[in-house]
Order: sequence, then structure tokens, then C-alpha cells
Amino acid sequence: MDVETYLIQVPPYTRWLLFAFIVSLSVSLNESTEVLTQFGTVGKIELNFNTSGYVPIVTWTLPQSTTIQHNLQVDNVVKTTEDYNSTVTENGMFAALEIYNVNFLDAGTYTCRMDFSDTGRSSERSIQVSVFAFPSVSMKNGATEKETLSVTCCLYVSLEVEDSIMWTLNQSGHLLILQEEKKYSTEGVMKHMCSEITFEVHRRYHRQLLRCSLRKAMNVYSEVAMDVQYPASIRYAENGLRYLTVHQFANVCCISEGNPRPSVELQWLSTEGYWNILSNVTAYVYDREPYIYSTFKIHVAARQPLQVRCFAINKIPPAATTQVLNLVAKFPASVRMLSLSTTIPEGSDIIIECQTNGYPPPDTMLVMLSNMNGSEWTHLPIKAKMINRGTTTWKFELKSLAMNNTGEYQCVANNSEGYASSKTIEINVTTRVFLTRELLAIVILAVLAFIFLVALLRQLLENRHDRSCVFSSENKRFQKDESNSDNVNNERQPGIPLYATTTPRYDSSSCEEDEDWEN
Repeated sequence: MDVETYLIQVPPYTRWLLFAFIVSLSVSLNESTEVLTQFGTVGKIELNFNTSGYVPIVTWTLPQSTTIQHNLQVDNVVKTTEDYNSTVTENGMFAALEIYNVNFLDAGTYTCRMDFSDTGRSSERSIQVSVFAFPSVSMKNGATEKETLSVTCCLYVSLEVEDSIMWTLNQSGHLLILQEEKKYSTEGVMKHMCSEITFEVHRRYHRQLLRCSLRKAMNVYSEVAMDVQYPASIRYAENGLRYLTVHQFANVCCISEGNPRPSVELQWLSTEGYWNILSNVTAYVYDREPYIYSTFKIHVAARQPLQVRCFAINKIPPAATTQVLNLVAKFPASVRMLSLSTTIPEGSDIIIECQTNGYPPPDTMLVMLSNMNGSEWTHLPIKAKMINRGTTTWKFELKSLAMNNTGEYQCVANNSEGYASSKTIEINVTTRVFLTRELLAIVILAVLAFIFLVALLRQLLENRHDRSCVFSSENKRFQKDESNSDNVNNERQPGIPLYATTTPRYDSSSCEEDEDWEN
């Protein structure tokens, strides 16, 4: 009975069931149509289908016209040859074919045919098996950072393979390729594929694995470790200023990186401005790829800051240094009073100076001492403006002092290492004398009277000077007339001697101008 006759004789609902069964046979095979198998391994083709209770005859048609057939009603479910192993289980619902020691001659089309003797129908599916060899990659190691590097990857594939070579990094994944050159050549039953790429080398590629593979077989790859040479770099494990108590040790930890492995040393800045190797240190080195941890133990005894830095160098220039690290020894605060005790009028301003020392730099303030409870001196902060702060000198300005500002003052300084206070000075504020209106009027009148007396005295002196000049002029005129009279008498009486007559004179240099005028 053929299928058509059977369809006519069965009821209508049975016809639909049988039609659905035939359709299911045509689509029950695996949808994959290509299997890519690695050379030298065991290739495997697996098919699943729905027989709906019917037992088919399964026939494998292999390349070079080789066949393997299973009649599940008669034969065993497993058939093995020198090169193949065929398995059909679950009454034909699962079929698998294994290919031993795959080579390029095994590449080709594999067909699985199912024949159902009960219905006279059949269905088949063709699978294309491709073979590829293990890829090989070649690269020149020792590339320097930012240089371009060429790498080549080649492999053999069967002739029907249409694929390309893919490049990846095991950590970064994507590789930025600047240029790629592909080459293909046929050698008998196989094809030789090559890909040569050029890319820029970066530091992050160091110690990564560069892989090449077929895109369709990424799990089979060849890889090579990249050795990228790059300059040394270094940084602190902890940045900033390090405070140390006097006569303590400081641990300076630096983290360096570079290829080749850099040498690390600790340097200090001399007073001449030169960086020298700090020799009196104990160094501890710990490697943890790709970093080198270097710890230097320094004995700090001086109070002056010690400026140090870490220095790393390898054969790839330039060398690397860290920022300057200031190692400062802590010591307690100290303070000294520079101002002296003084007395100052009420309402005046005063500046009090103190000198401090210590590290960290101490906080300094001016306090007034007050015997509030009669037994202890307590520090009372006062409102003072610091008008200038130098390295160690503090100046506090007290403005418009009042009578209640009289007392003892001192400077106090405090840092994390200790507290200190200076000697005390005494500031005595006195009452300022204020002039009343009446007293001010009397003072003004006294000043005016004094000015009047001075003017009067000056006038009297000028009058006396004028009278002296008149008397002197008249006396000279008199002497001159008398002298002329004597000369006449002598001429008249010869033989009578002449005698000089002396008369008091008033010499005054201020009158010379008058005499010149008279002559």
C-alpha cells in the first residue's frame, strides 16, 4: 500500500496526523550545515530527528563514495571502521558519526539519509566538513614602547574554507591594527592562509598574549607573549609630608615599574642643591609583577627638614623620580617673650612680640594672667590681632587699652609634641589727664599774654637802639667843630702846643650807615 492509497482509506482526522508526521521528517535534522574540524583531532557530526515511532534505515554517505548503513531492525546500533565510528540510538532519533585522526582528505560533504520502509518516504541532510590546521605565529620580541611591530600568523585549511584570521589579546581583547596584509596559496587539497599585521606597541601590552585564530574557530589559537620595553616610572606609596619624632626612623615606600626591571635608589638634596644617593639607609625590596615595592628605612636625628626622593632608571630613557618628600623631625613647642614690661596711658595701643619654635609649627596666642580664685593663675585669652607672623616671630597688637587691661601677660605655644609658656611681663595702664574748658581758656589767655609781653619787650629794645644812634652822631659833630676851632687858634698863636682832647664815644656798628650818610 502506498501513501496515497493509505490517505484515501483512513478517516479525515487521521490524514492530518500522517501529513504532520511526513513534514516533521523533513525538518527533524540538525540545522547546522557546516562542521569545522581541527587537523589531527577526532571530528564528530551529530544529528537529532523525530521518527514518531517509525524505525528508519540510516545511511551515511562519506567523501570518496564511502557509505555506512544502519538497519536498526537487523543491525547493531554501532558500526566501527578504521577511520569512522557510526552510532544510531533511540530507534533512529539520534545519529552520530566520529572521524578518527582528521586530515585534509576527510574534508568534504557528509550526507545522512533516512529511509522509512513503512511509508516509502525518505529524507536526507548534507553536512559540509572543513579541516584546518593549528595556526602558527611569529613575532620579534623586545619591542620598545610606541614603536611599530609586525607579526605574522599562518595556517593550512581545506579548500572550501572561506574565513579570515582574527587577532586578539588575552587581557585587553581588541588590538588596534594599523595595517594588515593577507596572503593565500593553494597546495593540493589544502590552502595556505597568512595574515601579517602592523600595530603600535603600548605599555599595557607587556606580558599579554597575542593570539591568532580563524574567526569560526576562536577556541583553537596560537599565542605568543609580548615583551614590551618601556622606561621606568615610580611613585610613592604614601604622598606628602612625613612628621617624625626626633631620633626616630622613617619608612619611605616607593612603587616602581619598567621593563627591563629598573634599579631604585633613595636620594637626598644637599645644601649645594645636588641630589646625592642616601647611603645610610636600610632597603627592603618586594616584587609583585609588574611592580617593585622598595622601602627605605631612614634614621632622622636632625631638626632640619630632610628632602628626599625616589629615583628609578633602566636602559630605556628617561629616568624617573618622585616628587620631593620632606622628612621633618617633630619636637616640642618652645616660646620666648621678646617685649618688656611697660607703663602706657589709657586709650593707647601696644604691640607685644613673642618668638616660638617647634615642629609641627606650634599654635601661639597671647594670654593675660588673672588670679580669679585667689590661689591659681588661670589663662584668659585676650582679643589680640596678629599683625605679622614670620618664621618664628609673632606680633600681637592690643588697641585702645583700658584700665582693666592692667596685668601680667605671657605667650603660650602648643603643638602635638608639647606645651610651653613664656615669662610674664606687666602692662600698667595709667589714667590720661584731660583738660577742662576753664583750664583750656586760662591756658589760651596765658599764651596770648606771653605773646603780648614778648612783642612789647621787642618794641622797647628797638627804641633804645634808636636813641643811642642819635647821641653818637651829635657827639661826633661836636668834636669836629671843636677840632676846627683849635686849629684856628694854633695858627694865630704859634709856639703854643696842641693837646688832644678825648671825649667818650659810643661805638655802635649799627650806626655806621648814619655816619656814612652824614659825611
